[in-house]
Amino acid sequence: MSCFGFPLAYIAWLYIVTLYKERAMTEPNTVNRHAAAIGHLVTGDYESAVSALEAVVSEEPARAAYYNDLAAAYLARGRAWDSREDFSRARTAAKRAISLDRELDEAYFNHALALDAMGQPREAEEAYR
Repeated sequence: MSCFGFPLAYIAWLYIVTLYKERAMTEPNTVNRHAAAIGHLVTGDYESAVSALEAVVSEEPARAAYYNDLAAAYLARGRAWDSREDFSRARTAAKRAISLDRELDEAYFNHALALDAMGQPREAEEAYR
């Protein structure tokens, strides 16, 4: 089924993202701001995602998952803007996530992606292991 040519699942997904963004404004707390930041990230608004996630990690600097999501946002923006600086920031954020939670596999993955994007394939391969 579709609505205006878009699959209904996609329409529902956009609706949920919009709700999270609105909730972050009406009930501003770290959890809601994080959810809204992820909404920005998955809809391609990388600048808003990075800005929001930077604020989230400054509010809760001990949450590895937040640093990992910030790394993902830097990677996405870096790809969109071809920004080596963002790849470096992604590497730093992923390393911080790893230092906070050595069991967070996604952080190792993002660290390797950042290294690869920075033109360090050997280091990236080691980071994947």
